[in-house]
Amino acid sequence: MIELVRTNDPVMISWLTCHLEAAGVEFMVFDTHTSILEGSIGAIPQRVMILEEQDAEARMVLSRLPSGVAECRPEEPSPEAGGGVPDLSADPVMS
Repeated sequence: MIELVRTNDPVMISWLTCHLEAAGVEFMVFDTHTSILEGSIGAIPQRVMILEEQDAEARMVLSRLPSGVAECRPEEPSPEAGGGVPDLSADPVMS
């Protein structure tokens, strides 16, 4: 495995892992527990590790990292695929 990114930003890790999974890239997040044990002071960043063979795909996903907070949703199925995905976009707390 090789390191794709090292960061203390939990939003970036969440966004990145969501999109890596959607792209079919295998990954692991290292140092999560160590980072938490250190009191989340930012001394020990978390590392997103990928398979070396999937480096190009992972870097493509990383290149789409937005400057703000991104929302990760699965792609909508085509009508030909049949079935449907329930609309989970409404906030149940605000309804």
